[in-house]
Amino acid sequence: MAARAMKTQIRRSRLAFTLVELLVSIAIIGVMAGMVLYTLAGAQQDALRTRTRGTIDKINAVLLERWEGYRYRSVKLPVPAEALQKKWITPRQVATLRSLFLKDMMRMEMPDSYVDLAYTPTNRNLTLTNGNMNFKGSPGREYNVLRNYFRMGQVLDTAPAATPIPSTKPSPHWSDRYESAECLYAIVAHSTSGGGSALEGFAASEIGDTDGDGFAEFIDAWGEPISWIRWPAGYASELNLGYKATSPDAFDPLRTAPQWGDATLTQKPWTVVPLVVSSGTDKQFGIDRPVNVFATSQNVFVPSTDAPGVGLISNANQAADNVSNHDLLLE
Repeated sequence: MAARAMKTQIRRSRLAFTLVELLVSIAIIGVMAGMVLYTLAGAQQDALRTRTRGTIDKINAVLLERWEGYRYRSVKLPVPAEALQKKWITPRQVATLRSLFLKDMMRMEMPDSYVDLAYTPTNRNLTLTNGNMNFKGSPGREYNVLRNYFRMGQVLDTAPAATPIPSTKPSPHWSDRYESAECLYAIVAHSTSGGGSALEGFAASEIGDTDGDGFAEFIDAWGEPISWIRWPAGYASELNLGYKATSPDAFDPLRTAPQWGDATLTQKPWTVVPLVVSSGTDKQFGIDRPVNVFATSQNVFVPSTDAPGVGLISNANQAADNVSNHDLLLE
């Protein structure tokens, strides 16, 4: 009887956990929960990146369709008929004017900052056989459409060329904070795709006005505006560097830009693909862009040095998680 009672008591005592066993179990459960949460967090970030890539892909399709279209766009050249008849201007000088005003047209119709819209069409002096002559570009309808969208008013053909930007914005409610993103939205909003508005392909969750200035932006999955740079000459992506090494400027096939005649410049103009970029998880771009600098058509690719800074990655850690159309185009 005593032996049987002792065995029963031992069995009952084994039904309970010791303190050490409880602590070990809790530790194991904690480690496993941490692993699950880490995996879920990674999956969530992957989902956010995928969603952002989808938005950027749609923006990129609209932008590149317009960008490619400039190769074949007609350009209104202000060349007097007399200069052509008397051959005061050479065919190469005409090609120079076309390349110059084509890029100026891109600057006005595809702005990435307030400055692009604030400046009127640029001009160019050429030395002809009968002396110097000044040629001034035309504002064009699309330029004025965007100026009206941002409440800046129209510019007439008679306006002075390359008028300096005013000290304050004509539209005082247009915030400086996200002007690049707001320019990007305005370009897409005034573009067509598949015979309809390009905006039809975007969900309401992809559009917002984060700074409340009345001008919308495309929003990434982290709730931040998607920015862009029209000519990111300093951006060190494999796409840009590949074009830089092998491809002369597609919009200047006859190589009429002044840099081609400057022996001191080892780097000549190349085809620069627009950059559409999200700041990613850390909400930091880590990319340099000049503020209130008017990049004229003739020097945007290669300024006075061989190392253009527009789009330069200034902080590799911040830029590491960026999502860009260059990444998508390389896939």
